[in-house]
Amino acid sequence: MQRAKDWPGDKSAPDGLQLVVNFLNTVDHEAGTDALASPATLATWLEQQGVFSPATELSESDRRRALAARAGLWAVAADHSTAYRNQGGDRDAIAQLDTLAATAVTTMRFDADGTGRLAATAKDFDQVLGHLFALVVFAQRAGHWSRVKVCANSACRRAFWDASNNRGGKWCAVRRCGNKLKARTARSAMRRWR
Repeated sequence: MQRAKDWPGDKSAPDGLQLVVNFLNTVDHEAGTDALASPATLATWLEQQGVFSPATELSESDRRRALAARAGLWAVAADHSTAYRNQGGDRDAIAQLDTLAATAVTTMRFDADGTGRLAATAKDFDQVLGHLFALVVFAQRAGHWSRVKVCANSACRRAFWDASNNRGGKWCAVRRCGNKLKARTARSAMRRWR
């Protein structure tokens, strides 16, 4: 699976929020792959992102909680997107976020220069969830979270950071999904006019 930064047209989200975007993109709908397919692949992905110690093993319960967290966060990001807005979202998935957040743990630290940060030294999966959720809460407070959206291409459904000035981005990458859908719409319109 390609990592988010490898996709054309991507702009990285600020203040660590790209980790959440990457987490949402652990499933590739077009390729039919999922980095959260097993506890081992989840641990590998978290280690690659720099938020997990390779010495810690994850359980099937941890993996199920990761899937629930991804589903809830994806439902919220989809609601930011015009293609999915007002479809009611997956309220059960969003409600599950609150349940998961009740046990999530994160650590705040201050560097020698006084800069505050989230500690990325997870000892168990609750700290990983706490880290992800804290990034979302900080992004909400900064007004950035609403820029995390889901691609309007229903075959893709990839999360992306909307870096457009007017916050009107619809596709993960215009060259990849946007042009494909625009061409499909144009062909459909031409058929109707024949």
